[in-house]
Amino acid sequence: MKISMGADHGGFVLKQQLTELLKAKNIPFCDQGTHSVDPCDYPDFAIKVCQDLQQKVATHGILICKTGVGMDICANKMAGIRAAVILNEYSCKHARAHNDINVMCLASEFTKEQDLEKLLHLFLSTPFEEGRHLRRVTKINDLDKK
Repeated sequence: MKISMGADHGGFVLKQQLTELLKAKNIPFCDQGTHSVDPCDYPDFAIKVCQDLQQKVATHGILICKTGVGMDICANKMAGIRAAVILNEYSCKHARAHNDINVMCLASEFTKEQDLEKLLHLFLSTPFEEGRHLRRVTKINDLDKK
């Protein structure tokens, strides 16, 4: 398992907090930027992180911006990516179990540092339930071929 993560200027502080958590848990990761609070464009970082997943450099992606929405839109434009904005434990657990997301998009405006550990744990440990959900995810994946 390896995480690729990225953030724009609005998500920089939360990304730094996530970096410390990943280091403390000895979880391998690569940081695709940004590396400051200077204004920048979120698509640049979403592309880098998703390319890491496409090229199998990473198994999971985490993207952070103010709302998570911009990152989510960009990520879901890329083949093989299933991203979701995660606002709480419920959305995280169900997005993994039912949609088999491989990219978690966090909203820096709504995600508290004390919630990061639980969200990270759920994202990395919740298994895809398959069953009826596999049929649906297969249909989503088929969209990449059109």
